[in-house]
Amino acid sequence: MTEFARFAVPFIGLVLLGYLAGRWRPIPPSGIRVLERLLFQFGLPALIFGALADTPIGAIGDVPFILTVAFASYCAFAAAFTVAALRNGGDIPVATLHGLIGSQGRGALMAPAIVLAAFGAAAGVPLAIILAVDIVLLQALAPLLVAAAGERERPAIVFRRIGLRIALDPIVIAAVAGVLYAATGLGLPAGVADLLGLLGGIAPALGLLLVGLSLSNRRTIDIPEDFLPALAVKLFAHPIIVYLLLGWVGDFAEPWVFTAVMIAALPPAAQAVPAAARSIGNRAATAADLGLIASFVTLVALGALLIAGVVPADPFPSA
Repeated sequence: MTEFARFAVPFIGLVLLGYLAGRWRPIPPSGIRVLERLLFQFGLPALIFGALADTPIGAIGDVPFILTVAFASYCAFAAAFTVAALRNGGDIPVATLHGLIGSQGRGALMAPAIVLAAFGAAAGVPLAIILAVDIVLLQALAPLLVAAAGERERPAIVFRRIGLRIALDPIVIAAVAGVLYAATGLGLPAGVADLLGLLGGIAPALGLLLVGLSLSNRRTIDIPEDFLPALAVKLFAHPIIVYLLLGWVGDFAEPWVFTAVMIAALPPAAQAVPAAARSIGNRAATAADLGLIASFVTLVALGALLIAGVVPADPFPSA
Protein backbone atom coordinates (compact mmCIF):
# COMPACT_ATOMS: atom_id res chain seq x y z
CA MET A 1 0.00 0.00 0.00
CA THR A 2 2.89 2.38 0.74
CA GLU A 3 4.40 1.87 -2.73
CA PHE A 4 1.01 2.39 -4.33
CA ALA A 5 0.46 5.61 -2.39
CA ARG A 6 3.88 6.91 -3.46
CA PHE A 7 2.74 6.45 -7.05
CA ALA A 8 -0.91 7.56 -6.90
CA VAL A 9 -0.82 10.51 -4.49
CA PRO A 10 1.80 12.63 -6.35
CA PHE A 11 0.12 11.87 -9.68
CA ILE A 12 -3.37 12.96 -8.66
CA GLY A 13 -2.20 15.62 -6.20
CA LEU A 14 0.07 17.54 -8.57
CA VAL A 15 -2.45 17.52 -11.41
CA LEU A 16 -5.11 18.75 -8.97
CA LEU A 17 -2.83 21.50 -7.66
CA GLY A 18 -2.11 22.68 -11.20
CA TYR A 19 -5.81 22.70 -11.98
CA LEU A 20 -6.72 24.64 -8.83
CA ALA A 21 -3.90 27.14 -9.40
CA GLY A 22 -5.12 27.77 -12.94
CA ARG A 23 -8.72 28.25 -11.83
CA TRP A 24 -7.84 30.44 -8.84
CA ARG A 25 -5.56 32.79 -10.73
CA PRO A 26 -5.39 32.01 -14.47
CA ILE A 27 -1.90 31.98 -15.96
CA PRO A 28 -1.67 33.72 -19.36
CA PRO A 29 -0.51 31.66 -22.36
CA SER A 30 2.85 33.43 -22.30
CA GLY A 31 3.45 32.24 -18.74
CA ILE A 32 2.54 28.65 -19.61
CA ARG A 33 4.91 28.77 -22.59
CA VAL A 34 7.75 29.82 -20.27
CA LEU A 35 7.03 26.86 -17.98
CA GLU A 36 6.89 24.52 -20.97
CA ARG A 37 10.22 25.89 -22.19
CA LEU A 38 11.78 25.20 -18.79
CA LEU A 39 10.50 21.64 -18.94
CA PHE A 40 11.33 20.76 -22.55
CA GLN A 41 14.61 22.65 -22.91
CA PHE A 42 16.13 22.11 -19.47
CA GLY A 43 14.30 19.72 -17.15
CA LEU A 44 13.64 16.77 -19.44
CA PRO A 45 16.96 16.94 -21.34
CA ALA A 46 18.86 17.01 -18.02
CA LEU A 47 16.84 14.06 -16.71
CA ILE A 48 17.40 12.03 -19.89
CA PHE A 49 21.08 12.86 -20.31
CA GLY A 50 21.81 12.13 -16.65
CA ALA A 51 20.01 8.76 -16.76
CA LEU A 52 21.80 7.59 -19.91
CA ALA A 53 25.26 9.10 -19.38
CA ASP A 54 25.68 7.47 -15.97
CA THR A 55 24.68 3.99 -17.23
CA PRO A 56 27.01 1.34 -18.74
CA ILE A 57 26.61 1.38 -22.51
CA GLY A 58 25.75 -2.31 -22.52
CA ALA A 59 22.60 -1.60 -20.52
CA ILE A 60 21.39 1.06 -22.97
CA GLY A 61 21.72 -0.31 -26.47
CA ASP A 62 18.85 -2.79 -26.34
CA VAL A 63 17.84 -2.54 -30.00
CA PRO A 64 15.05 -5.17 -29.83
CA PHE A 65 13.42 -3.22 -27.00
CA ILE A 66 13.61 0.06 -28.92
CA LEU A 67 12.24 -1.43 -32.14
CA THR A 68 9.46 -3.28 -30.33
CA VAL A 69 8.24 -0.18 -28.50
CA ALA A 70 8.33 1.83 -31.73
CA PHE A 71 6.47 -0.89 -33.63
CA ALA A 72 3.83 -1.11 -30.89
CA SER A 73 3.16 2.63 -31.25
CA TYR A 74 2.83 2.16 -34.99
CA CYS A 75 0.35 -0.68 -34.43
CA ALA A 76 -1.74 1.57 -32.18
CA PHE A 77 -1.62 4.31 -34.82
CA ALA A 78 -2.67 1.85 -37.53
CA ALA A 79 -5.54 0.49 -35.43
CA ALA A 80 -7.01 3.93 -34.62
CA PHE A 81 -6.43 5.11 -38.20
CA THR A 82 -8.15 2.07 -39.72
CA VAL A 83 -11.21 2.27 -37.47
CA ALA A 84 -11.63 5.98 -38.23
CA ALA A 85 -11.14 5.50 -41.98
CA LEU A 86 -13.78 2.75 -42.07
CA ARG A 87 -16.25 4.87 -40.10
CA ASN A 88 -15.82 8.14 -42.02
CA GLY A 89 -15.69 6.79 -45.54
CA GLY A 90 -11.96 7.11 -46.05
CA ASP A 91 -11.35 10.70 -44.94
CA ILE A 92 -7.55 10.42 -44.68
CA PRO A 93 -6.79 13.68 -42.80
CA VAL A 94 -9.33 12.90 -40.08
CA ALA A 95 -8.27 9.24 -39.90
CA THR A 96 -4.63 10.29 -39.52
CA LEU A 97 -5.59 12.58 -36.66
CA HIS A 98 -7.40 9.68 -34.98
CA GLY A 99 -4.26 7.61 -35.44
CA LEU A 100 -2.16 10.23 -33.68
CA ILE A 101 -4.65 10.48 -30.81
CA GLY A 102 -4.60 6.68 -30.50
CA SER A 103 -0.83 6.30 -30.43
CA GLN A 104 0.87 9.41 -29.00
CA GLY A 105 0.63 9.96 -25.24
CA ARG A 106 1.62 12.71 -22.81
CA GLY A 107 4.92 11.02 -22.10
CA ALA A 108 7.02 14.15 -21.71
CA LEU A 109 4.58 15.70 -19.23
CA MET A 110 3.43 12.70 -17.22
CA ALA A 111 5.85 9.80 -17.61
CA PRO A 112 8.75 11.03 -15.41
CA ALA A 113 6.61 11.53 -12.30
CA ILE A 114 4.44 8.44 -12.76
CA VAL A 115 7.08 5.95 -13.87
CA LEU A 116 9.82 6.97 -11.45
CA ALA A 117 7.37 7.00 -8.54
CA ALA A 118 6.02 3.57 -9.47
CA PHE A 119 9.23 1.71 -10.38
CA GLY A 120 12.09 3.78 -8.97
CA ALA A 121 15.47 4.65 -10.44
CA ALA A 122 15.59 1.36 -12.38
CA ALA A 123 13.03 2.86 -14.75
CA GLY A 124 15.26 5.83 -15.63
CA VAL A 125 16.98 4.32 -18.67
CA PRO A 126 13.89 2.83 -20.37
CA LEU A 127 12.03 6.05 -19.60
CA ALA A 128 14.71 8.11 -21.36
CA ILE A 129 14.78 5.75 -24.36
CA ILE A 130 11.00 5.67 -24.80
CA LEU A 131 10.64 9.45 -24.52
CA ALA A 132 13.21 9.91 -27.29
CA VAL A 133 11.54 7.25 -29.46
CA ASP A 134 8.14 8.89 -28.98
CA ILE A 135 9.51 12.27 -30.04
CA VAL A 136 10.96 10.76 -33.21
CA LEU A 137 7.67 9.01 -34.02
CA LEU A 138 5.58 12.13 -33.41
CA GLN A 139 7.86 14.30 -35.52
CA ALA A 140 7.67 11.73 -38.31
CA LEU A 141 3.93 10.97 -38.14
CA ALA A 142 2.58 14.50 -37.76
CA PRO A 143 3.68 15.62 -41.27
CA LEU A 144 1.52 12.81 -42.66
CA LEU A 145 -1.51 14.84 -41.64
CA VAL A 146 -0.12 17.91 -43.37
CA ALA A 147 0.41 15.97 -46.59
CA ALA A 148 -2.96 14.23 -46.33
CA ALA A 149 -4.68 17.57 -45.81
CA GLY A 150 -3.64 18.57 -49.30
CA GLU A 151 -0.51 20.68 -48.78
CA ARG A 152 1.54 19.40 -51.70
CA GLU A 153 5.29 19.58 -51.16
CA ARG A 154 8.21 17.78 -52.69
CA PRO A 155 9.20 14.68 -50.68
CA ALA A 156 12.74 16.03 -50.27
CA ILE A 157 11.41 19.14 -48.52
CA VAL A 158 9.15 17.10 -46.25
CA PHE A 159 11.94 14.70 -45.28
CA ARG A 160 14.35 17.57 -44.68
CA ARG A 161 11.84 19.26 -42.37
CA ILE A 162 11.26 16.01 -40.47
CA GLY A 163 15.01 15.43 -40.14
CA LEU A 164 15.65 18.93 -38.83
CA ARG A 165 12.84 18.73 -36.27
CA ILE A 166 14.17 15.45 -34.96
CA ALA A 167 17.82 16.50 -34.96
CA LEU A 168 17.12 19.81 -33.19
CA ASP A 169 14.74 18.48 -30.55
CA PRO A 170 16.32 18.96 -27.08
CA ILE A 171 15.09 15.57 -25.86
CA VAL A 172 16.59 13.73 -28.84
CA ILE A 173 19.85 15.68 -28.50
CA ALA A 174 20.02 14.80 -24.80
CA ALA A 175 19.39 11.11 -25.51
CA VAL A 176 22.05 10.90 -28.23
CA ALA A 177 24.55 12.85 -26.13
CA GLY A 178 23.85 10.62 -23.14
CA VAL A 179 24.47 7.45 -25.15
CA LEU A 180 27.68 8.86 -26.63
CA TYR A 181 28.94 9.87 -23.19
CA ALA A 182 28.06 6.47 -21.76
CA ALA A 183 30.13 4.89 -24.55
CA THR A 184 33.23 6.63 -23.18
CA GLY A 185 32.94 4.65 -19.94
CA LEU A 186 33.52 7.78 -17.87
CA GLY A 187 31.28 8.55 -14.93
CA LEU A 188 29.73 11.96 -14.53
CA PRO A 189 31.80 14.36 -12.41
CA ALA A 190 30.21 15.03 -9.03
CA GLY A 191 29.39 18.67 -9.73
CA VAL A 192 27.91 17.91 -13.15
CA ALA A 193 25.84 15.06 -11.74
CA ASP A 194 24.48 17.35 -9.03
CA LEU A 195 23.59 20.03 -11.58
CA LEU A 196 21.82 17.51 -13.80
CA GLY A 197 20.03 16.12 -10.77
CA LEU A 198 18.73 19.56 -9.81
CA LEU A 199 17.61 20.39 -13.34
CA GLY A 200 16.13 16.95 -13.98
CA GLY A 201 14.37 17.07 -10.64
CA ILE A 202 12.02 19.80 -11.85
CA ALA A 203 10.65 17.66 -14.68
CA PRO A 204 8.32 15.25 -12.81
CA ALA A 205 6.47 17.87 -10.74
CA LEU A 206 6.43 20.57 -13.41
CA GLY A 207 5.06 18.18 -16.03
CA LEU A 208 2.07 17.20 -13.90
CA LEU A 209 1.43 20.80 -12.85
CA LEU A 210 1.29 21.77 -16.54
CA VAL A 211 -1.20 18.97 -17.16
CA GLY A 212 -3.44 20.43 -14.45
CA LEU A 213 -3.03 23.93 -15.86
CA SER A 214 -4.10 22.74 -19.30
CA LEU A 215 -7.27 21.25 -17.81
CA SER A 216 -8.08 24.46 -15.94
CA ASN A 217 -8.41 26.34 -19.23
CA ARG A 218 -11.44 24.22 -20.18
CA ARG A 219 -14.74 25.22 -18.65
CA THR A 220 -16.73 22.36 -20.18
CA ILE A 221 -15.71 19.14 -21.92
CA ASP A 222 -18.14 17.65 -24.40
CA ILE A 223 -17.83 14.00 -25.33
CA PRO A 224 -16.52 13.69 -28.91
CA GLU A 225 -18.16 10.37 -29.74
CA ASP A 226 -16.28 9.99 -33.03
CA PHE A 227 -12.98 9.92 -31.09
CA LEU A 228 -14.04 7.33 -28.52
CA PRO A 229 -12.53 4.40 -30.51
CA ALA A 230 -9.17 6.24 -30.71
CA LEU A 231 -9.30 6.88 -26.96
CA ALA A 232 -10.00 3.21 -26.34
CA VAL A 233 -6.97 2.31 -28.45
CA LYS A 234 -4.75 4.71 -26.52
CA LEU A 235 -5.86 3.88 -22.99
CA PHE A 236 -6.44 0.14 -23.36
CA ALA A 237 -5.18 -1.39 -26.62
CA HIS A 238 -1.81 0.39 -26.78
CA PRO A 239 -0.50 -0.85 -23.39
CA ILE A 240 -1.77 -4.37 -24.17
CA ILE A 241 0.03 -4.32 -27.53
CA VAL A 242 3.27 -3.17 -25.87
CA TYR A 243 2.97 -5.81 -23.15
CA LEU A 244 2.31 -8.71 -25.54
CA LEU A 245 4.94 -7.68 -28.10
CA LEU A 246 7.67 -7.25 -25.48
CA GLY A 247 6.80 -10.66 -24.05
CA TRP A 248 6.86 -12.24 -27.50
CA VAL A 249 10.09 -10.61 -28.72
CA GLY A 250 12.40 -11.16 -25.77
CA ASP A 251 13.10 -11.63 -22.11
CA PHE A 252 13.27 -8.02 -20.92
CA ALA A 253 13.79 -6.91 -17.32
CA GLU A 254 10.67 -6.18 -15.31
CA PRO A 255 11.28 -2.41 -14.87
CA TRP A 256 11.72 -2.05 -18.62
CA VAL A 257 8.51 -3.91 -19.45
CA PHE A 258 6.42 -2.15 -16.83
CA THR A 259 7.83 1.26 -17.78
CA ALA A 260 6.92 0.71 -21.43
CA VAL A 261 3.43 -0.51 -20.54
CA MET A 262 2.76 2.43 -18.21
CA ILE A 263 3.96 5.00 -20.76
CA ALA A 264 1.80 3.37 -23.44
CA ALA A 265 -1.23 3.75 -21.16
CA LEU A 266 -0.78 7.53 -20.82
CA PRO A 267 -3.62 9.67 -22.24
CA PRO A 268 -3.35 11.33 -25.66
CA ALA A 269 -1.09 14.32 -26.07
CA ALA A 270 -2.40 17.68 -27.19
CA GLN A 271 0.89 18.00 -29.12
CA ALA A 272 -0.31 15.10 -31.27
CA VAL A 273 -2.68 17.56 -32.97
CA PRO A 274 -0.47 19.47 -35.41
CA ALA A 275 -1.29 23.01 -36.47
CA ALA A 276 -2.44 21.83 -39.88
CA ALA A 277 -5.19 19.82 -38.22
CA ARG A 278 -6.79 22.73 -36.40
CA SER A 279 -9.15 23.33 -39.32
CA ILE A 280 -10.66 19.89 -38.78
CA GLY A 281 -12.14 21.11 -35.51
CA ASN A 282 -11.57 21.21 -31.81
CA ARG A 283 -12.83 17.67 -31.20
CA ALA A 284 -9.33 16.16 -31.11
CA ALA A 285 -8.14 18.50 -28.36
CA THR A 286 -11.34 17.81 -26.44
CA ALA A 287 -10.74 14.07 -26.87
CA ALA A 288 -7.23 14.47 -25.47
CA ASP A 289 -8.58 16.19 -22.36
CA LEU A 290 -11.31 13.57 -21.97
CA GLY A 291 -8.63 10.89 -22.17
CA LEU A 292 -6.67 12.69 -19.46
CA ILE A 293 -9.68 12.65 -17.13
CA ALA A 294 -10.33 8.97 -17.83
CA SER A 295 -6.67 8.18 -17.19
CA PHE A 296 -7.07 9.12 -13.52
CA VAL A 297 -8.92 5.81 -13.24
CA THR A 298 -7.11 3.69 -15.84
CA LEU A 299 -3.57 4.68 -14.84
CA VAL A 300 -4.19 4.25 -11.13
CA ALA A 301 -5.75 0.84 -11.75
CA LEU A 302 -2.88 -0.24 -13.99
CA GLY A 303 -0.29 1.05 -11.53
CA ALA A 304 -1.96 -0.87 -8.72
CA LEU A 305 -1.84 -4.11 -10.74
CA LEU A 306 1.81 -3.67 -11.73
CA ILE A 307 3.06 -2.59 -8.30
CA ALA A 308 1.19 -5.42 -6.57
CA GLY A 309 2.78 -7.98 -8.88
CA VAL A 310 -0.55 -9.17 -10.25
CA VAL A 311 0.70 -8.81 -13.84
CA PRO A 312 3.84 -10.85 -14.64
CA ALA A 313 6.67 -9.17 -16.55
CA ASP A 314 6.59 -12.00 -19.11
CA PRO A 315 3.13 -12.93 -20.47
CA PHE A 316 4.59 -16.01 -22.17
CA PRO A 317 6.78 -17.72 -19.55
CA SER A 318 8.71 -20.70 -20.84
CA ALA A 319 7.58 -24.07 -19.57
